[in-house]
Amino acid sequence: MRAATTTATVALEGDDVAVRIVAADLLEVRSLRHEGEELLVAAAELPASSRVHGRAAGITLLHPWANRLARDVFSFGGVRARLDAANGALGRDGNDLPIHGLSVAPGAWRWEEADATQAVARLDWPGSDPAFPFPHTLRVAFALRGARLEITTTLLPIPSGVPVPIAFGWHPYLRLPGTPRGSWRLAMPARRHLTLDGLGLPTGAHRDEPADEHPLTSRALDDGFDQLADGAWFALRDARRRIRLRLLDGYPVAQVYAPASANVVSLEPMTAPVNALVTGRGLRCVGPGERFRATFALDVRGYPGRR
Repeated sequence: MRAATTTATVALEGDDVAVRIVAADLLEVRSLRHEGEELLVAAAELPASSRVHGRAAGITLLHPWANRLARDVFSFGGVRARLDAANGALGRDGNDLPIHGLSVAPGAWRWEEADATQAVARLDWPGSDPAFPFPHTLRVAFALRGARLEITTTLLPIPSGVPVPIAFGWHPYLRLPGTPRGSWRLAMPARRHLTLDGLGLPTGAHRDEPADEHPLTSRALDDGFDQLADGAWFALRDARRRIRLRLLDGYPVAQVYAPASANVVSLEPMTAPVNALVTGRGLRCVGPGERFRATFALDVRGYPGRR
């Protein structure tokens, strides 16, 4: 790959697929077009409560944690983190819980490399931030191979630092253009369905469910799953095309969000369950001198003879 320019936006081109990625205060795939049709839902098409930090959609990285936390203080490895209620980098849900991680200062994300089909973005996270006092570097590689977009996130603690808890994830807000939501079908792999309380936090209870596929119809979903195997996949399809999200490695947890009021399904790869930084449940870490890598892919298939 060649060295990237200093612009915030990178464009990738593949077989009938075009991708546009923006590295600003959040890292977001703003556009994923298949044969000229947009498969991502833009922030303006969603209510503010459904957007990442009230302003982002597309395919957005949630870092340092995905989805919500039960409180503003947590500890890991003897290091205490505290979220400041006045912190403008922090989003909150309707119950005032911290949600969707933290944004960064403009320019903190930068493109290390980019060409027509690949790009690598980098973020250096300082240990001075009390909201997440675990210094590390994050590198996100985007690769477009034909009609498949592969996203690999690598976290490297700084050599003189402390172990870093792993809780990041992604929100791909997907749609199938040209057909009504009621005709979409949602496929899910074998999974463990997590019971959530009224605040959307896992209670610790769960039930096993087999792989299945059902019409979405008018169902509303905001459900969490864990014990997902490497290679497991979720899919959204209609009579015209299929969008498949495959959890290649490092993502044993996922959330599926599909509000009845919007034409969107968010299939969300996660490295840890919701609230793992507080409960420790399902939480992993990576130590200095080590690295953690997680990869998922979105591939698009159009059906012959579709209108």
